[in-house]
Amino acid sequence: MQMLHCTKQYDYLVDLMMLDRAKSGDSQDFTALLKCYRPMIRRLWQQYYIPGLELEDWRQEAELVLVRTLRSYHGRSLSQFAGFYKQSLINRLLDLYRARQACKRIPAERLAPLGTVKTEYLVDAHCTIPDEEAYCQDCLLSFAKKCSPFELEVLCLLHEGKSHREIAQQLDCTEQKVHAALARGRNKLIKELREW
Repeated sequence: MQMLHCTKQYDYLVDLMMLDRAKSGDSQDFTALLKCYRPMIRRLWQQYYIPGLELEDWRQEAELVLVRTLRSYHGRSLSQFAGFYKQSLINRLLDLYRARQACKRIPAERLAPLGTVKTEYLVDAHCTIPDEEAYCQDCLLSFAKKCSPFELEVLCLLHEGKSHREIAQQLDCTEQKVHAALARGRNKLIKELREW
């Protein structure tokens, strides 16, 4: 990691003094420090894309992370601070991503076992449009016909909430074989949905 030099006229000691003043609450030095890291903040926002997270919102999050990082950093090296701040930003991005993904999970009480490929279990019970329900059932029936018995068995066990390792143990095969079956099934489902 490179040492932080906001402009060429600053030397290492001046940068350290700016870091210390920003830690003690000097708003000008805090703003200058934040400005130094603005390219990294933008680059991380682009690298760890999170749907719905606007750049301006991410910049505000980065300011809060900088405040927390300044409070918890006790070292005397700018390169270590830069690395610590970058890792804190990445951790915050991952927290935001996990929080958004948690909203997408299906509650356990709504999960139903597939058993012998009963497509009616996969259709949303709250769906009120008969055409959509018929479309889903036709898609799933066609998809089930295109899957091998092993792929169907893996999908059923996955739908029951079993992990890849548990599926591999139950079917007496390797985890790679389970992953491959899931990938083939996923590709077949995507192809099926595109055809409809």
